[in-house]
Amino acid sequence: MAVRGNLQSRLQTIEQELKQINETALFVESENIKKLVDAIEKIIGEVRDNLNETKDALTETEACVEEMGRDYVKKADLQAYLDDQIKEAVNKIVKKTEVEDDWPERGLYLTGIGRLRGTLVPPPEDPCDVVHTILHRVGSSAYYMKIVPVLPASKIQKDTDQAIIYFS
Repeated sequence: MAVRGNLQSRLQTIEQELKQINETALFVESENIKKLVDAIEKIIGEVRDNLNETKDALTETEACVEEMGRDYVKKADLQAYLDDQIKEAVNKIVKKTEVEDDWPERGLYLTGIGRLRGTLVPPPEDPCDVVHTILHRVGSSAYYMKIVPVLPASKIQKDTDQAIIYFS
């Protein structure tokens, strides 16, 4: 900014000196001096126009940079807000999973799922489905929390004949 002001003041000084030269010239009638002064004044006018254009471009650039700075601050504020919201949501999920049940688990060890499967039409493949169907028929399906099949040595769930039923 200081350079711009210095250029303008230097330009004004040169214009004043040219005016003085034009007024105090010894050979006022000399056509060459007048042409030279006119040419210098024309060049100075062009320099002034270029300087004004540069000044306008710099002003516009400064405005754009300021706007970009404001946008960057807005974006940073929004990102911080979103980060806080995500942290709160994660903390809520973690707190929900860390809550311990007030009810102790009570389990029932059940064997003979293969014979029970044979009584159902159509017989389900999954041993958990067999146990659920039997519990539903006796009116206790609302009271169990989970059914865990005890896997045989083959580790194939449909081959299991035993399960643990956890009640609330």
